[in-house]
Amino acid sequence: MGSSVGVLSLAMVGLLHAQSFSAPVKPDPARDLLERYWEQEKARVPLTNVAMDCEIEASVPKWKKSSKMTALRLISKVGRVTYQKLTFTGDDQVKRDVIARFLTAETEAHAQTGDISLTPANYKFNFKGRIEQDGKVAYIFQLSPKEKRVGLFKGDLWLDAETGLPLRESGRLVKNPSVFFKKTEFTRKYEIRDGHAYLTEWESLIDARVVGRVEMAVKYSNYQSAVENEAVAEK
Repeated sequence: MGSSVGVLSLAMVGLLHAQSFSAPVKPDPARDLLERYWEQEKARVPLTNVAMDCEIEASVPKWKKSSKMTALRLISKVGRVTYQKLTFTGDDQVKRDVIARFLTAETEAHAQTGDISLTPANYKFNFKGRIEQDGKVAYIFQLSPKEKRVGLFKGDLWLDAETGLPLRESGRLVKNPSVFFKKTEFTRKYEIRDGHAYLTEWESLIDARVVGRVEMAVKYSNYQSAVENEAVAEK
């Protein structure tokens, strides 16, 4: 009798183990989408040798002044950012102390940042939920940078549920690219076309030295190859 009970017990244990190993893994669409995004980030080629129209609007509430710039923004084969065909309207002081400093900070940041990709090497990710907006379903992840350096931020990443490409990034820079900026909060919006995510809008609230609060909005459009533009040809 005792031996029968022992054999039965072993059989039950074996059955339980078999069930535990064969139990289906619960799907985790958020994790799957995030891993898909990471793979795309690893394979993504930096945006170079391209030109785009750029429009920058800046205002300083403290001064009750604003200025606007339109230009052709160029990214060379080696990733250097320059601007051509600049036109300005509005207040000269905002142009000089805000927009001009922003352009300088952007150029210098490209030389300082190094790898700032949104990958596990640079960030911790935490799934927050999903949202439907403009006919698209997005999964939202909270990002916490592992280091405090230029280009990294603490905030949110929205991924398109269909393609795994970014729709939106927002947060606060953990280290400012210029001593002129004390604190920078931003939102970047992307448009997905032909399997790529193109930056279309960049809005920012900057706590700047001397001038105080600065509100900036940048729009990018008309992306095109810069191969035919002699100004960006690298010699």
